[in-house]
Amino acid sequence: MLRVERLRKRYDSGGRRDDAGHLAVDGVSFQVPDGKMYTLLGPSGCGKTTTLRCVAGLETPSDGTISLGGSVLYDAADDINVAPNRRQLGMVFQSYAIWPHMTVAQNVSYPLRIGGRAQRVPKAQVRERVEAALAAVHLEGYEDRRATALSGGQQQRLALARALIARPRMLLLDEPLSNLDAKLRESMRLELKRLQRESGITSLYVTHDQVEALAMSNVVAVMKDGQIVQEGSPVEIYKSPVNAFVADFIGSANLLDGTVRSTQAGDCCVVEVGGGLLYAQPSPASPELRSGQEVLIAMRPECITIEGRDDAQPPAADTPGWLEGIVRNRAFLGESVEHEVEIAGSVVRTRGMDIQPRGIGEHVWLRVRGEDSRIVPTG
Repeated sequence: MLRVERLRKRYDSGGRRDDAGHLAVDGVSFQVPDGKMYTLLGPSGCGKTTTLRCVAGLETPSDGTISLGGSVLYDAADDINVAPNRRQLGMVFQSYAIWPHMTVAQNVSYPLRIGGRAQRVPKAQVRERVEAALAAVHLEGYEDRRATALSGGQQQRLALARALIARPRMLLLDEPLSNLDAKLRESMRLELKRLQRESGITSLYVTHDQVEALAMSNVVAVMKDGQIVQEGSPVEIYKSPVNAFVADFIGSANLLDGTVRSTQAGDCCVVEVGGGLLYAQPSPASPELRSGQEVLIAMRPECITIEGRDDAQPPAADTPGWLEGIVRNRAFLGESVEHEVEIAGSVVRTRGMDIQPRGIGEHVWLRVRGEDSRIVPTG
């Protein structure tokens, strides 16, 4: 298990006395269970890559502790900082870092040939290990090909094979799919997940792509301004965001201002939104709510049903769960149709499969279930 506790990383000010420097990682703590994939997710500059590089030993933290399997890799208090090459970690970079003058087999076997005497593998076993590593990433038969003759996806798999051949205690992945085109990125997500699951290797993954994080991870940690703002399973992160930042960053969300009208509807509140009433569930991070309080509502586009005036009887004015609006835009996305509906000056996006496209300017009803709308803090 990887344990990171109270990790801080501050970059100095370059000698300026009036500048305290930049705090890139601010007291981050998390654990990665053995055999699981843990993902640090967030926008550029949030501290996710710096955290990964601290674990790898490529950056020296300013404070905190890092341990793996009971072995301390870094401890600021005890002045422990194990060198990167002694941490027994495999790493896949965004750029792959493939040696262009080597063949595929030479690239993969490189870690076995350059390690210290205690780490080197007998020559008789190198070929066997290379073949096994290439088979794991479906590159059998490419041993003698120049690495530069591979496609982008094949080079990415080659980088994975090279990271795994030394049998590291943990695998670190720094946005390894960002240089691939959309179609190849989709297939490599599945390939990476398969490889991690079958090998059982503990993995720390860094990405700014929420689809990658949701599709591949056992646990996702959303980062902002050097801190983890929410940690949980992909389903928890997506369905129960703790604040507006997480709701908007993970997937897409409609964020609407509302006013609490009642807090007596079971686990839900009744909230007035855009001239209508909705049931909404408070986020676990929300403070205690009261009638008349201004709140922010988050709703996923795919959880909103759009119905034309001719499709349903208009609901009673005091019936929660319905909003009235006018279609202002629509787009056919292949697997779904997206509409933008204006509601009391705000725009609500809906997305659904096999639905009848609505005309621009058409008056419609939007139906929102209480379990699909959530009151979130604005942070």
